[in-house]
Amino acid sequence: FKPALEGHGTWVDDSTYGTVWKPDANEVGTDFEPYVTAGHWTYADETDYVWVSDYSWGWAPYHYGRWVVLPAHGWVWIPGRRYSGAWVTWRYSPGYDYVGWAPMPPTYYWSGGFAVSFGVVPAAAYIFCPTTYVFHRHVHTYIVRDRTVVHRVAAHTRPYRPAAGRPSAGPPS
Repeated sequence: FKPALEGHGTWVDDSTYGTVWKPDANEVGTDFEPYVTAGHWTYADETDYVWVSDYSWGWAPYHYGRWVVLPAHGWVWIPGRRYSGAWVTWRYSPGYDYVGWAPMPPTYYWSGGFAVSFGVVPAAAYIFCPTTYVFHRHVHTYIVRDRTVVHRVAAHTRPYRPAAGRPSAGPPS
């Protein structure tokens, strides 16, 4: 990933997560948030929800690896090798008309040169928007920013679990 991200950010060595990448604030802005800034959601039958980034380099950090906030650097990306339409966790509110998502937290840290699994996955910071706008081309303009409203919405949501298996095309012949 280094050649593709060269010139779009800085590689930083972090004692907890190893080598991570921080996007250039001149390119992404000081209010950058992964899966919110410069992009939108779409749906693909093969992969479920997919983040479509407006950044030329977005094909890597939004589909391989995880995002985490580091106190000294803000949002940074931890490279990964497995593809996903988006490495996020979802919440929904039946009857409350909001959907929420958050970058899926990393599940490991580095210790003595080895990756060690967390016993418990750290909490995620969810972003919420009205369900009618989740697929809007400018979804960032519909994000709930008022912290009081976010807490009220979050209290009425639960984790999204995709249905197990897919329905068949019809009965066997």
